[in-house]
This record gives sequence, structure tokens and C-alpha cells, in this order.
Amino acid sequence: ELVEAEEAVEDIVVVEVIVAAVVVVLTVETGGIS
Repeated sequence: ELVEAEEAVEDIVVVEVIVAAVVVVLTVETGGIS
């Protein structure tokens, strides 16, 4: 059970990284960063 929990956490981290990357790209493309 612990192994499955660790895998789930890793999946969440991957999703967070992807979301963060998308936010950065959108921010740059929309000129949000001066």
C-alpha cells in the first residue's frame, strides 16, 4: 500500500510541474512578465 501511495504522490508532483510550466508559458506569451 505504501508503494502505491508513493507512486500517487509522484504522479501528483508531475502534474504540478506540468501545470507550473503551462502557467509560465502562458504568462510569458501574454506579456504578464515585464
